Amino acid sequence: MWQNTSPKGLVKIVRLPERSGLIQARLAGLKVAQGDVIVVFDSHMEVNNDCDELGSCLQVRPGSPELLIGIVMVGAAFAVDRDYLMEIGAYDKGMKIWGGENLELAWRISMCGGRLLHIPCSRFGHIARGQPYSFPEDRHKTILFNYKRAIEVWMEPQHKKLVHRALPALKDIDPGDLRDRIALKEQLRCHNFSWYLENIHPDLFVYDKDVLAWGSVSFHLFLGDLAM
Repeated sequence: MWQNTSPKGLVKIVRLPERSGLIQARLAGLKVAQGDVIVVFDSHMEVNNDCDELGSCLQVRPGSPELLIGIVMVGAAFAVDRDYLMEIGAYDKGMKIWGGENLELAWRISMCGGRLLHIPCSRFGHIARGQPYSFPEDRHKTILFNYKRAIEVWMEPQHKKLVHRALPALKDIDPGDLRDRIALKEQLRCHNFSWYLENIHPDLFVYDKDVLAWGSVSFHLFLGDLAM
């Protein structure tokens, strides 16, 4: 267990009575945080500050270009105005453990009048590692459950069907009670997902929009053809 060795009064540790996962842990932290700006990090992060001079940090390698497009946001590191985050509903408390909360939050910020900014000059290292943690209800099912909550609130039927096609198991998942999240969406007068695609990420290709057909193509090569 990590011990608090920081100067007295500088760091406050909040411990949950039982393992509840990333989402619930961050919600608990938000309740006691007092700063105007909240900075959220995964535990396996390296914050770069004068590393070259100190020589005490790990080697940091830039990610591949395709990961820097910035379609939504990663949940590992971000800063946000505390009052604003609480105003737009923080995290969906109905989600479990981990997975999909970063997508839902990014959609909500953009669709409900906020701005999501990527700061390329910031330097934070995300330490790759295995995940030894167990999920009470199976990791894959837990992540799909969170995805289902997100798409049921924020996507229209024409967009949901594309997600269901990619993840067929979603169709049989009960997302639980969504009334408070739907009410929040109406209260904030949020745009719909079609608006999001047209105004926030018009560069994204919608598979079945303005096309005659879409899907996968497979080729079968027979050895007899090569002998001819």
